[in-house]
Amino acid sequence: MEQIDLTVLLTVLISSIVGASIGIWFTLYRNPAAEDRAPDDILAAPPADETKVFLFEGNTLLDASASAMTLFQKGSPEKAGLVRLCHALNRRFPSLTEECAQTQENRSITLFAEDSADAGSLEILRKNGVTRIELKEQKAHRTNALEDARSIEVDTLRRVVEHAPIMTWKQDEAGNLLWANKAYLDASEGQTEPSRRNGWPPRPLFDAASLRFNNTTQRVKSIQGVETWFDCSYAQTSAGKLFFAKEVDDVIKAESNLRDFVQTVSKSFASLHIGIAIFDEKQKLTLFNPAMANLTNLSADFLASKPSLRILLDRLRNDRMIPEPKNYKYWRNQILALGEDQSDEGYEETWSLPSGRTYRIIVRPHSNRSIAMHIEDISTEISLTRHFRAELSLSQAIIDEIPEAIAVFSSAGPLTLSNAGYADIWGIDPSTTLGEFNITEATNLWRKACKPSDVWARLTVFASQTEAREGWSDHIQTHDGIRLLCSVSAIQGGSTSVRFRRLANILPDAEPQLMQSNIS
Repeated sequence: MEQIDLTVLLTVLISSIVGASIGIWFTLYRNPAAEDRAPDDILAAPPADETKVFLFEGNTLLDASASAMTLFQKGSPEKAGLVRLCHALNRRFPSLTEECAQTQENRSITLFAEDSADAGSLEILRKNGVTRIELKEQKAHRTNALEDARSIEVDTLRRVVEHAPIMTWKQDEAGNLLWANKAYLDASEGQTEPSRRNGWPPRPLFDAASLRFNNTTQRVKSIQGVETWFDCSYAQTSAGKLFFAKEVDDVIKAESNLRDFVQTVSKSFASLHIGIAIFDEKQKLTLFNPAMANLTNLSADFLASKPSLRILLDRLRNDRMIPEPKNYKYWRNQILALGEDQSDEGYEETWSLPSGRTYRIIVRPHSNRSIAMHIEDISTEISLTRHFRAELSLSQAIIDEIPEAIAVFSSAGPLTLSNAGYADIWGIDPSTTLGEFNITEATNLWRKACKPSDVWARLTVFASQTEAREGWSDHIQTHDGIRLLCSVSAIQGGSTSVRFRRLANILPDAEPQLMQSNIS
């Protein structure tokens, strides 16, 4: 939008300039303020309405009017001919030397004084090898503030156009360049050999055939040097056809990088095994990957038609691709309401389908009220989990059949495994102590339930060792008179196995107290 506004502004400015003065495009030079000139300065404008004419052949002065000769004689005596005149008028007309050298046969050029307060002008005409230079002085009659304002406006517009950061030029129907601002001339000069610089017309930057005469912005490639792209626009004004161009190489590069990034993301997106569907703020499907169609059995044509989230959910229900909730309408409205409240964390659930497959569904709202749906087939994962649990149950059942009491502690100390025999002897249910009961607590429990013995101290030391350990066995006796054989051994991963086996005989002097009371 900023570029278009600048283009419209420049169009109005240039039209104003051309309408104000047909020769304004050959100006824009630098001169000190008029008030800095001394009264007797030879550069000061002569009296109004006096005309001075010079005739030169090359650098030689052939003839001059009386008032022109007076001005010429005030020039530097060290210089001669045309050079002397150009030196005399240099502050008022800095480009006189350059324009005289570039003026073509039978062509007329008009120069205006650099200072807007100076109403003087030069008309240069070359014919039959003779250059005629006429200096016209017209005293400005500023009768009111409106004329002053107009003069200031014209000067301001001229300078704005000349220093505009975008290239501006005028050309005819045949594509010939008629006028160009400084940005255009500088760009052309940079693409021109030094021997051909400062000539007119400058080397064109664009192929005239590639420029369309319409009001739309067009992207055009420069015909010079390295490949450079510009956004060009055109405007038809009372002053003629005006063109504007702004370099967009950085934009072209950014667009190219963005396309490459999108292609990379799209390829990655398409290769995912998780189905993804993105819905916009109006809950219309805007993006989906092939996995979405494969997992839902929805046709690509249906998804490409951009259905709403409501329609997609209804379609999944009709195709039996979602488990039937108790209240489908209430459930659907909950999904559709996602994003209305910024605190919504979304919806996540595991679907067990009638086909036997299991899906993990995640629906997440985003800050712009768009919604992302993820569908993942976790049937294999669920099957492996169920199989693993079945194996664990089978292993536990086998261990429970062993008559010995077994307790296994990990290298860190917690109880990781026990069997029914352990619960029978020590009165502790393995299912309530698994992972929450360490070897230190177990040792304290066993010590309280049994008569004094050094077995527990040896067991504590054994469990804390990390180097190679040799198993051992010893007898212990509970306060109930039950004799047990305690066997301690090291197993894989630094774990410690403690086994208790009942011995046949019970001592006659056994204490009648219950072991459970000791445990408590």
